[in-house]
Amino acid sequence: MPTSIPVRPYILDLPSGPALGFKALHKAVIARDLDSIHFLMERGVDPMIEDARWGSSPRRWASFDDATEIMELLSKYEEEWQDDDDG
Repeated sequence: MPTSIPVRPYILDLPSGPALGFKALHKAVIARDLDSIHFLMERGVDPMIEDARWGSSPRRWASFDDATEIMELLSKYEEEWQDDDDG
């Protein structure tokens, strides 16, 4: 069984500037860490934030990895985010 490293405790402390090109939510998506994705979304992270290098959203990153469950989750958060902006 593969060893899992929880991302949430340190995800916000990792560097994610232009040199690396991605944000905390992108890191959670790469790690397929649903708990961290929820953690970040509950704290108001923009689910459509783009990475600095490629201009891709976390959902797009999930699509590269065929992470269907994460893509669906992020899609839901994107809809909620847009609804909040509209009203």
